[in-house]
Amino acid sequence: MVKLTDLQKKKIVQAAATYLAEHKDVSQVQLARLAGIEKTYMNQILRGKTHIGNTEISDKYYTAIAAYLAIPVQSVSWGHFNTFNFKKIVNKLTATRSNTDRCGIDGASGTGKTYACNVFKRRFPSSTFLVKCNATDNAKEFVQSICTELGISEVGTKGKLVKNIAHHLINMGNNPILIIDEAENLGRAGIEIVKVLADLLEGRVAFAIVGLDIRKILLTGSKRKKQGFIQANRRFSYGWIECTPVSSGDITEVCNAIGITSRSALTWMFQNVTDYDSLRRVCTEAIIEAEKSGSEINRALLDGLFAETTKYR
Repeated sequence: MVKLTDLQKKKIVQAAATYLAEHKDVSQVQLARLAGIEKTYMNQILRGKTHIGNTEISDKYYTAIAAYLAIPVQSVSWGHFNTFNFKKIVNKLTATRSNTDRCGIDGASGTGKTYACNVFKRRFPSSTFLVKCNATDNAKEFVQSICTELGISEVGTKGKLVKNIAHHLINMGNNPILIIDEAENLGRAGIEIVKVLADLLEGRVAFAIVGLDIRKILLTGSKRKKQGFIQANRRFSYGWIECTPVSSGDITEVCNAIGITSRSALTWMFQNVTDYDSLRRVCTEAIIEAEKSGSEINRALLDGLFAETTKYR
């Protein structure tokens, strides 16, 4: 079964303390009896202790208190985690914005690029403009999507709109940053637009491009003497960071945070999980199955759930 997290335990303790404060006629001893646990455990739990002597207080005592107080103990299946890639991306975007610079963020699918960019936008909503480049968009539609994000008119020629975008960003104040996500979909015309925007915004507005193998795409195009690629590659050549596959440290941290502590489960994930999207899916489905079956999340449970996925690894 899934262990309670420290946060879940803390909420149960807080709820019990609030209950006693609001019900002056109920003592700790009475609450322990009503919850069906020994008074020693109730006393230690309310004091914020996690052990009695050298023995850890079992989750069953916390869940008994929660059951009496009618507090739903919901599983923590996923949330926000300060992974290595997340911190690296946010730090890079922060520095780029502060220095009114340019940067590129590259990495495989599932390494957390888009998630980190979205969190950054939520932190700085009035000064972060995040545009996803769709594979089906032509160059004009790409430019119009930037206009939509900025809240300016989408009517005009492509060249005119690019100039309007730069003018708006330069004059808006509040140190804005323009981020182009999924930049691997730009194509030659889109790369030309990025090059022009980089020139127009240089030293005045921060500019970031984010994508899968986008650094390689620019470098390859540059080596083949493709116009636009040569210039864009040069403009972003010294501002890149590379996102890495999910690390064993990140897997351990995430699993501990959501209550998956079996060593065999962690070993299974080290061997089979390489990106954050897969980690999220594995953890979420494993928790659902563990609660349904009353089983511990271990290697056997994960093998049963994902046998077909891992068969050809």
